[in-house]
Amino acid sequence: MTNPEVEPTNNRAERSIRKIVTLRKIIGTVRSERGRYILETIMTAIETWKARGQNPHNEMQKILRNS
Repeated sequence: MTNPEVEPTNNRAERSIRKIVTLRKIIGTVRSERGRYILETIMTAIETWKARGQNPHNEMQKILRNS
């Protein structure tokens, strides 16, 4: 641990997925592997955009327009 900019734990990563795990448990309808993969992919993209200071709605619209 020589770089002070690198966190020594994965607490931030754990906290960032907590919402996704809770949502998955609450809705309980993602029973297939494909459905789970789709939900996880979308939620990961949304959380990444938020972390980068981007608007998830705008970013998703860009993707859908280019499809």
